[in-house]
Amino acid sequence: MKNENSNTKQKIQQTALDLFSKRGYSAVSIRDIGKIVGVKESTIYYHFKNKQDIFQTLLFEVQEITSQMTLLFNNQFEKTISVEETAFIKVGLGVLEGFLLDKHIIKFIRMLMIEQHVNEEAALLYQNILFDTPLKQNEKVFQLMMDKGYFKQDDAMRLAVEYYGFIYFIFQRYFSSKEVTAQAKEIAKNELSVLIKRFYKMYSK
Repeated sequence: MKNENSNTKQKIQQTALDLFSKRGYSAVSIRDIGKIVGVKESTIYYHFKNKQDIFQTLLFEVQEITSQMTLLFNNQFEKTISVEETAFIKVGLGVLEGFLLDKHIIKFIRMLMIEQHVNEEAALLYQNILFDTPLKQNEKVFQLMMDKGYFKQDDAMRLAVEYYGFIYFIFQRYFSSKEVTAQAKEIAKNELSVLIKRFYKMYSK
């Protein structure tokens, strides 16, 4: 029974996220979610207080993914004694493929892209998830790389903006409103690799 309840809750979350990413949060009702899942509205209210509770659960998952990725990177970076070109490019590709193209993250971002025009909270979350948090992390990393002598001395935030700008541009160009296909990923990764390689050659020591 416990597994059945857990599965139902997961289906509700996934269905809600799918619908939110296509229509926006405001345009989707509890009834809409129930119809797709094949359950009564009362079943959804058994698992969630309301639609906002579903949203908060989805947001928590995004924050968990972000925190885990950041922690993993920081732990590995602390052990690094040099920053080679291949590894540097791999990290950039990881931000695209492992974060922005994560099945949960990309749907959440698409929902915020729709919702930000009518919902102040969504607009702030969009800014935070897609810009503020990544830039703050990148600024910290570039400052550390300059302090350790891996990169030339420069303005850390400027480097962060330039570097992340490549990743964001590729994401927007190939995936923000299009299906994530293997072919598109391959093209995007090749193009991003070239951009990051040029960046590395310009700023690395």
